[in-house]
Amino acid sequence: MMRDIAELGADFSTSITVNPDRLKILDKVRTIDTDWLCILSPQPQVLPRYLVITRTLSADVWIFLLVTITVWGVCLWGLQRAESRLSGRRSESFGESICYGWAAIVDHPPNPPSNLSGQVLVGWLLIGTLLISSCFKSSLVANLTVENKEKPIDSYEGLVKKVNWKWGVEKFFLTGAPLLYFSQNPDPVIQFIYNHTESMVGDLGLEKVRGGRYSFLSTFNRISYFLGVLYSDTFGRHPFYVSKSRYRISSDIGLGIRKGAPFLRRFSQLVHRLAEAGILSHWIKDVLQGRISEDRKLYRQKMKEGNVASTEGTSNAAFAQSLEDEREVVLKMEHFLGLYLVFLCGLGMAMITFLVELYFAFRHLGK
Repeated sequence: MMRDIAELGADFSTSITVNPDRLKILDKVRTIDTDWLCILSPQPQVLPRYLVITRTLSADVWIFLLVTITVWGVCLWGLQRAESRLSGRRSESFGESICYGWAAIVDHPPNPPSNLSGQVLVGWLLIGTLLISSCFKSSLVANLTVENKEKPIDSYEGLVKKVNWKWGVEKFFLTGAPLLYFSQNPDPVIQFIYNHTESMVGDLGLEKVRGGRYSFLSTFNRISYFLGVLYSDTFGRHPFYVSKSRYRISSDIGLGIRKGAPFLRRFSQLVHRLAEAGILSHWIKDVLQGRISEDRKLYRQKMKEGNVASTEGTSNAAFAQSLEDEREVVLKMEHFLGLYLVFLCGLGMAMITFLVELYFAFRHLGK
C-alpha cells in the first residue's frame, strides 16, 4: 500500500502505523481508535476444598496468631512465676500457660489465675479471642457458601507469576510495526513475555488455551470473533476467560492520505464528525456481531455435514462445571481433609515430644 501511495497509484490507506519514513509521502494521518490487546486464558478453577479451613484466614494472620498466643503464654507464665515467688503459692507450668491461650481461642478457657495481674491479662485475651473467633467462623461460613476460585489472569504481571504456564501471541503482532511494542518496550514484564512467547494464528492459540495452562494474547475484537463462532453456545457461554485489563499496542495507527490530495479537508471533517457522534464505534460493534452471526451459521452447517469437528460440547461441559461449582455446597470428606491433616500434625508433634521426654527420663535414670 505504501508503494502504491508513493507511486501515486493510491490516494488513501486505512489502518496504518505512522513512522517518520511514511510521513514523507503522507500528507496527513488522522489517529483512529484501535483495537485493544487482551489476554485469553482458561476459566479459573475452584481451589482445593481440603484447604477451606486454613484458607479462612490469610497466612500472615495465622503467623500473627501463633506468635501472639505464644508471647502471651510466656508473659502469663512469667507473671505467675513472679507472683509465686512472692506469695509462695503454686503457679502454672510453662506448658499450661501456653495451652491456656489456645484454649481461650476455641472458646473453652480454663479457670482464670488467682492473682490479679494474671486475671487482667486473661481478661484482655478473652476480648481479643472473641473477635478472632467470630471472624474465623464468619469467614468459614462464607468460604463454604461460595467456594473460592483461582485468581484469574487479568494483567501481564498476573501472567508471568503463573507457575508452569506458557503463552503465545497472535502472529502478526511479531511482525512490522507492532513488533516494536514488544521488542523495544522498556517494561521488564513485557520484555519477559516477549522473550518467552510463541507465535501462532488465532484459532490455533485458542486450541492451546483450551488444553489448559496456556494463555493467548490477541486483540479483543479478534478474540470475540473466534469465541462467538467456534466456542460459544446459543447463550454466549464459552470455556475461556478474557482479561479485564486491555492494552493499546500503538497510539499512532490512523488513516493515511497522500500528500496533495484535494479531498483531505472534507474527508477529515467527515471522519471527525462520525467519531464524535459515536457512529464509528457503533459500526464496528454492529459489523462484528453481524460477521459472527453469519459465520456461526456457516460453521454449524459444516458441523452438520461432518466437515469440521464440533467445539460446542466443550463449552457446554465447561458451563456445566461452573454451575456445579457455584451451586449450594454440601460438606464432603474432602472439606475435612485439612482438619485431619491438622490432627495428624498434632499427633506427630505429640509423639516427638514423647520421645524427647523418654530421652531425658532414661538419661536421668542412667545418672
